[in-house]
Amino acid sequence: MVCAFPAETVAICNLAKVGKVQEAIEIYRWFLPLLELDINTKLVQNIKLAEVATGIGTENVREPR
Repeated sequence: MVCAFPAETVAICNLAKVGKVQEAIEIYRWFLPLLELDINTKLVQNIKLAEVATGIGTENVREPR
């Protein structure tokens, strides 16, 4: 998900580094449901969906090997 939302990921890190923990937590709380998509059995499909929604990828996936 950090690839689909790089600005939010960097913002959390940068805010935490300068001690603005509460602001980082606010972004993290917004981001957490998206991060939890990684533990779903449709991990790859969820990542592709997020990338399509943010305009940085396609919904196409390869067939299983």
